[in-house]
Amino acid sequence: MTLLLLPAPAQAMAEVVQAAAIVAMAMYPGTWIAYAAAALIMGSAIYGSEQAKKKARREAERQRQAHNNGLQDRTITRVATDAPHRTVYGRARVGSDIVGIFAAGARDEFKYLVCVHAAHECDAIEEIWVGNKPLGVLTAPALDGSQDVTAGDYFYKQTISVNAEVKTGLTFNLAQIPVANTLRVTYQLNGETYAVKPTSVVGTLVTMPSNKTWTCHYDYTVDKSRVRVTKHLGTPADPADPALLEALPGVWPATAVLRGYCYTVVRLDLDYQEFQSGIPPIEVLLRGKKLLDPRSGLTVWSDNPALAIYDYLLGDNCGVEAADLPLADYLTAANVCDEVIGASVKRYTINGTVNADQDPRKTLESLAQCMAGAIVGTTWQCWAGKYVGPVMALDQSDIVGALSVMGGTPDADLYNGVRGQYIGAENSYVMTDVKPYQNTVYVAADGRELWTDMDFPFTDSAQRIHNLARIFCEDQRNGFTVKATFSLKTWSLKVGQRVTFNSTLLGQTAKIYRVTDKRFGRDQAVELTLKEDAASIWDLADAVVVDATPNTNLPNPLVVGLCGDVTMAETLYETTGSAGVRSRATLSWTSPPGDYVKDYEVAYKSYTSGLWLEPTSVRGTLYELLDLAPGDYDFKVRARSLLGTVGEYTTIKTFTVYGLQAAPAPVLNLNVVAMNGVALATWNKTLDLDVRIGGRVALRHCPLLSGASWEQAIILEEFNGDAASGVLPLIIGTYFAKFVDSTGHYSDVATAFVVNAALMTGWTTVATSTQHPTFAGVKTGTLVVSGQLKLDVDAAGVLPAGEYFFDATLDMAVVASRRFHASLQTLMYDTGDLVDSRAAVDSWPSVDGNFINSCDVTVLASVSNDNIVYGAWSEFMVADFNCRYAKFKVRLESRVNTHNIIVTQLAVAARVAA
Repeated sequence: MTLLLLPAPAQAMAEVVQAAAIVAMAMYPGTWIAYAAAALIMGSAIYGSEQAKKKARREAERQRQAHNNGLQDRTITRVATDAPHRTVYGRARVGSDIVGIFAAGARDEFKYLVCVHAAHECDAIEEIWVGNKPLGVLTAPALDGSQDVTAGDYFYKQTISVNAEVKTGLTFNLAQIPVANTLRVTYQLNGETYAVKPTSVVGTLVTMPSNKTWTCHYDYTVDKSRVRVTKHLGTPADPADPALLEALPGVWPATAVLRGYCYTVVRLDLDYQEFQSGIPPIEVLLRGKKLLDPRSGLTVWSDNPALAIYDYLLGDNCGVEAADLPLADYLTAANVCDEVIGASVKRYTINGTVNADQDPRKTLESLAQCMAGAIVGTTWQCWAGKYVGPVMALDQSDIVGALSVMGGTPDADLYNGVRGQYIGAENSYVMTDVKPYQNTVYVAADGRELWTDMDFPFTDSAQRIHNLARIFCEDQRNGFTVKATFSLKTWSLKVGQRVTFNSTLLGQTAKIYRVTDKRFGRDQAVELTLKEDAASIWDLADAVVVDATPNTNLPNPLVVGLCGDVTMAETLYETTGSAGVRSRATLSWTSPPGDYVKDYEVAYKSYTSGLWLEPTSVRGTLYELLDLAPGDYDFKVRARSLLGTVGEYTTIKTFTVYGLQAAPAPVLNLNVVAMNGVALATWNKTLDLDVRIGGRVALRHCPLLSGASWEQAIILEEFNGDAASGVLPLIIGTYFAKFVDSTGHYSDVATAFVVNAALMTGWTTVATSTQHPTFAGVKTGTLVVSGQLKLDVDAAGVLPAGEYFFDATLDMAVVASRRFHASLQTLMYDTGDLVDSRAAVDSWPSVDGNFINSCDVTVLASVSNDNIVYGAWSEFMVADFNCRYAKFKVRLESRVNTHNIIVTQLAVAARVAA
């Protein structure tokens, strides 16, 4: 393999020198040769750049002027019988080539204009402008059967007066419909004239009060048009214009059919002052040429750029034989253009005009530009702008001849913004500056704005121009190019296809390139020009990095890379002394590429502080911080090389340290089984250290079988945090469990288990005391509101405790052993959790109220055999008592003065074994 440096003019020579320097850096990294090569690159970037910039500015200005002229010429109305033929692709507003002007009428008051708009059959004329005023063809019926306008600036009503229309009878019809309030009716008697007011006037029908001979005077109006237009699309069977045949007998022959041309015949009323000063501009909005679509075999209107290019190449301007065109390429490109990229928007469309006197080479470039593609002039290969994965993998060993590289786009050719003008429906088909496109990442990297002016003659949408400008801007940034002679392995590659390339010399691994040129001969290998490429160039988003395709993966020892993936994991640990459980925050990150990192500097601070703590030197990619106070902290890390140079700090990452304030994990695998009349609850032992040490397991119960919640349940029992089972009352309903850590934080989610009647068989209810919904018993520190029992409030808030005594003693007739079952339905809530007091809805943890763990309800019983002497109050949910009489009460408790609990159902049932 040979590194070939060919003689070149100033700008090209600078690129070659730069390429040689890059290769030197790759072959001898970390040596004086590499550093000298770096200086060589800097020098070569300057060499010849001033001349290149001047040349680029001159060429850009020339192209811009030509572009503006072309856009302006598109809508010009001119008298010319030898004007170059115009082809309209897609939809475009175009002017007129007037090939005939004729006068007609008794006073030559009419002027007929024969206006050619396109030298081919068109699909439709969608709008017509005369003197820059639309006739409203799109909002038909703007033209009547005589092709006169029926509305707008060129339509008016002429008033005509009738002086003496004689009628007889009680009723009669006038010759015209009178203008309102203009009808006057008179009759003659003895030589005198008398006026009579008609009884009614409806349309032309007049009703009079008597039968006489009447003389009528009135005004009426007639519709008048100052413009008449007949349209001709250029169809094969289109006859000569009937208006011209009628108005110009012997002048316009029936053989003047103008077939194959899309034209209009416009009649102007010269009595209208505006038309007396000359020919007004005549423009039309055309749905242009019908195109052959090889995919369907049909010739129909289309705005597909690939089909337009196919048509242009086969037409008279280029004259390429169909057999010489690689049809598969055009079909693939047509499919790409038709792809919908959002909201029924096609990826690429074409809307513009081509004149026969334009340079075909430049025209083809413009046609290909509107689909962000290209055409190969030697083979007529064609492709549209879309990323398609590599079709071949190449290796350095596949190079069998000379190799040259260009390190990137020359500085004189770089740009980070695109400006231009366009014509489209968005701007009423008036040439307008498109909103400039600019990539802010590139501007920041360049340190200044670098604009280029670009033609968009076939793109009529600001959004599509934005997409094209973005693609061109990103593509020119990725300019690393390899030109080499490859083995015959590459014979099948086409221009526009992508390959991957591996090169130890250049420090490239599976780097993606696009084939931009291919040369070969009978007795030589294949010479390819490869330009770096990336899928991100062809997506719909702006580039967010300066270089999406790094030229090499060889490390530079003078540059320390950026650390990545900074994360923080928090764990708890048990101290060996009496300090109990504490927290540990472990910070980790990934090292930058290369093996030259010595150590790292870690800096952190409180989120609300502006002062960073002194950076800590760390070997390895882990750093532990013990016993940080709960809160939010900012962290950043940077690497330091063996040479002592330091890299940039990573982007600041903010992590929350919970310490012992983090909620415990939920209880897993809660299960409840009946065992000897009680409930045995089991669950997985907690993994949270601060629950196992100093914490507990809270069990609650709600009588609902479905739709139950933690807030509706009451506390049954609490067990040691290290426990995995416990005995509870056996009650129908839903059991709930949560872990509670040593600082009183509950699990965020309650784990539920439903016990139904199937576990409670073998019992018969013999007596019941139901208190809801009236709750008629004695209340101490409690009250009833809307059938709900709850704690009362005072000036300090919700009372910490209150009691409710059942309204009657339960008498079960005889002394016997019975099992009392308490049944409650409750709900805890926060009286301060109001919508008005909350922040933005997006910050709410739940649309419902906050979880409440600070309230409880306890059921108590006191029993007697004689209704005189009663025993002490005993807490129960399910318990056995031997008695005849029983009194019951409930105790409501709250540990927070804004938390309350409501009881909606309260009953106790006495049951005996069946």
